[in-house]
Amino acid sequence: MSFQQPRLLTTIISIPAIISPTQRRIGTCRGRKREPSIVLDFDGNDLKQRLSSLPAPKLLAFMLLLCERMTPQVREFAEYTGFDIGVYRECVELGWSSLLRTRDRRGYEDLAKICIDKAPDTEDFQHDLTSSALDAALSVADLMSFLFDGKVDHIVEAASWARDTAFMSVESTISIDDPALALQEINGHPLVQRELKQQEQDVSFIESLPEEIGEEAFSALRARAEGTPAILAK
Repeated sequence: MSFQQPRLLTTIISIPAIISPTQRRIGTCRGRKREPSIVLDFDGNDLKQRLSSLPAPKLLAFMLLLCERMTPQVREFAEYTGFDIGVYRECVELGWSSLLRTRDRRGYEDLAKICIDKAPDTEDFQHDLTSSALDAALSVADLMSFLFDGKVDHIVEAASWARDTAFMSVESTISIDDPALALQEINGHPLVQRELKQQEQDVSFIESLPEEIGEEAFSALRARAEGTPAILAK
């Protein structure tokens, strides 16, 4: 098997160029100005282009690694709030089992809808992890949607939820008057950068696997999922 030098799935931008990952409003307080630097920013189009060349089992594998990184956030949220995460864990395990055997696509669409309908509402919960739990729930919904129709767009959206989890966590700690400077601070934060780099590394890892996911590759993926820190791990 030949290996190619991996391309960045993220775009390298020079600060003070600003690319906002969301349309959320940045809080206003006084803070320290960052020096110009180089950061990575999420590029959904580039990620989609790169993933589109991969077979369905590898796409599913990338999606599962994303979901597993987000699971600890929703699990901790559930411990504090009593939120029922049973359907989300079951769906992720269903995704893992689908790597080794072909399943009928019927039922996945219904599971995606259930995941969305049961997702924690930010109006109903005041816990600090509510937004992260919502991102995780929507990512599992995207997993089910991908298993239903095989569209890469679901994976790109899940990757954006993962990036958003890191982004929103950092955003809550930033105290800067200028929204543009706040975005610089958030985009360049190690937590956000770690998630972007992890996505890049996961794609490279997935590309190196055999075309068909056998027992050996499956075990390697499980080990990678277990050994990768959660998105908000300190």
